Amino acid sequence: MKLLFISNMPSPYQLELFKSIIDNNLAEVHAIFCTWGYPSRDWNKPLLPQGFQVLPQISFQYLLPDFILNFGIKRNILNFNPDIAIVGSYMFPGIQHAASVFNKLNIPWLFWEEYHLFHRNYFKRKIRSYLLARIVQKCNAILAIGNRAKSFFEAFSKGEKNVYNFPYASNLKRFSGKMQSRECEDLCFIYSGQLIERKGIDILLRAFFRIAPHYKNTKLLILGDGLLRKELENMVPRDLLNRVQFKGSLQWDELPEYYNNSDIFVFPSRHDGWGIAPVEAMASSLPVISTREVGSMLDLIQDGYNGFLFEKDDIEGLSKLMVYFCENRPEIKRMGENACKSITDLDVGRAGEKLIGILARVLSENKRAHG
Repeated sequence: MKLLFISNMPSPYQLELFKSIIDNNLAEVHAIFCTWGYPSRDWNKPLLPQGFQVLPQISFQYLLPDFILNFGIKRNILNFNPDIAIVGSYMFPGIQHAASVFNKLNIPWLFWEEYHLFHRNYFKRKIRSYLLARIVQKCNAILAIGNRAKSFFEAFSKGEKNVYNFPYASNLKRFSGKMQSRECEDLCFIYSGQLIERKGIDILLRAFFRIAPHYKNTKLLILGDGLLRKELENMVPRDLLNRVQFKGSLQWDELPEYYNNSDIFVFPSRHDGWGIAPVEAMASSLPVISTREVGSMLDLIQDGYNGFLFEKDDIEGLSKLMVYFCENRPEIKRMGENACKSITDLDVGRAGEKLIGILARVLSENKRAHG
C-alpha cells in the first residue's frame, strides 16, 4: 500500500505514528506539509523521514496563522501516485487544493480531524464552517479523533460518510510506567501544555492556592510556555513561590523524567479536541484530573478508577479532587497503575496496525464502488 499524508505541519505524534508504520513495513508512506510550525508552537524542528517534506511556500502568518500558499502539491501527488491518502487539518489553501487533486485523480482519501468548537467571531466561524464542509463533502471517509469527534462528524456529514474512531497515538514506551510509591515525599501535581487561556491554567492555580495552606507538603509543577506565562507567574502569592514552579518549554524527550517524579497530572482545559499530554502522563502511571472538555479524557477516565473528571472553570470542584489525593495517598499508586493499563491501544504500534486495517477497508469499498 502506498500512503500519502498531507497536513499543516509535522507534529511529533503524527511523525511517530507514520514512522512506526514504515518501520513495521505496513505501508510505503510519503508525507507533505504546508509549514514547519505555527508561531505559537515551540517544538523543535523535527528530523523528517525519507519521503517526508515541507513544501516551498509564501507565508502570510503575520496576518493569519493559516494563510500560507504552497507550491508543488499536485506535482508531489503525481510523482508518488498513492493508492490512498490521509488529509489532516483543512484551513490551509494547500490542503484544500490537495483534496481537489485527489478527487480529480480518483485517489481515495480520508479526512483526519478532532472535534470542533467553531470560533465565536461570526466571520471566522463562517469561514471555518464553509471550509470544513467542503472537505467533509469531498472525502471518502473520516478518521475522527475520539468518540466525541466521531459523534460530531456523523452529525456534520448527516450520516453520508463512514466515520472511524481513530485517535492520536504516541510512542508510549518512552513513558515507563512509574509504579514506585512516593509516600514519603512532597505530593506533586503537574501540568504540561501551552500557557494560553483555553488551557485553564488560571483555574489550576486558584485551586492550588485554596489547598496549599492546609496541605503544606504539596507543590505544583507547570511545564510549557505561552502568551499568559508572565500573567500566570504574577498570580502566585509570595509565600507560595517555592511551591509553584514554572519550568518553561520542554521537548518530548524531557517529559518522562518530570512525569516520573510527580504524582498527579492535572489538565484543566476549557477545550481540547483530543489532548495527548494526559495520555502520556497516564502511560507514566499518573492518575489524571481533567475537565470533561478534553476528548481523550472523556474516552479514558473512569472516576475513581484511573482519575477524575470535573466541569471546566469549577475551581471548587478541582480543589476538592486535589484534596482527595492529599488525604488518600495510597489511591495515587492504585489509580496510576490503572491509568497505565487504560491506554495501551494508543501506543503507535497498535494504532498503526489499526490505521492500515481502516485504509484497507476504504480501498476495498472504493474498488467495489468503481467496478
